[in-house]
Amino acid sequence: MKKTLSYFLFLFIVVSCSTKDDAPANNCNASLTLETRGISTSSVILGWNDVLESQPAIYVAEFGPEGFNPGTGTIVETQEFEYRVEGLSSGTTYSFYVKKKCGNDNFSKNVGPRNFTTLSCQAIDLVTVSSIFETTARINWFMETQATEIEYGPSGFDLGSGTKISINRTEYWYDLNNLIPSTTYDVYMRNVCGTDLSPNSEVTSFTTLDVCKKPERLRLISVGRESLRITWDRGDNSSWQVEYGPQGFAIGTGRILNTSISNPLIEAGINPSTTYEFYVRANCGSEGFSKDAGPLVATTQP
Repeated sequence: MKKTLSYFLFLFIVVSCSTKDDAPANNCNASLTLETRGISTSSVILGWNDVLESQPAIYVAEFGPEGFNPGTGTIVETQEFEYRVEGLSSGTTYSFYVKKKCGNDNFSKNVGPRNFTTLSCQAIDLVTVSSIFETTARINWFMETQATEIEYGPSGFDLGSGTKISINRTEYWYDLNNLIPSTTYDVYMRNVCGTDLSPNSEVTSFTTLDVCKKPERLRLISVGRESLRITWDRGDNSSWQVEYGPQGFAIGTGRILNTSISNPLIEAGINPSTTYEFYVRANCGSEGFSKDAGPLVATTQP
């Protein structure tokens, strides 16, 4: 009988000790509150407070599209009270959870989800062009961007067929080079938000300057019965061609006067009491002629 009692007592002690030693540790406690800040089109700072810790412990954050199942998202581990996430899609809602890690397989319960929505990829709504010259022009935009895309081409080009330039900087201007003189261009811009693109801006158009600039301020100095004197601003040119004829004549069919002065007296073919039209263009040698200035209309005296 004593042997039987001793056996059962021994068995009870062994079972009790085994049960106590095999019990899982469940002492990983955390009291977390979740927050977000610094939300942009492609990034966010996930943050949390742990009222049980004055210094950061080890935390495991998990994030994914809104409504994802824990265990299927992106998991990160940190010893800080925050974690910055990059590479998100713009205009998208996400969820995240956080738990404390107390050992290899010892975690607190997940806290969450906390939802947040990234900013939409906003279109660039104001594009201007400045510093326009014969072969260059400066594109300006007035919105904070990290990256942008410019597409430009001759006026009326189809989007997608123009010249594209990717700009990965925060300056709000870009110089176009190797343009063609006397050409009208269309420009479109869009904001680049990580892997997302905003809609295109409204078209902005500009025209490059002529290499051979046409005369300016064509005007009449004096008029007689059989002669007239006209003038214009010289600019950088030194040679011009005057074409004139009776009012309404077709350009290319009138009288031609080649001159190196900018205030010539015109006498050939001038009759009294007659109305004439005058056109002037600069002669730039190998660069050709400028566009015509005019018509200047004048009537001779009776």
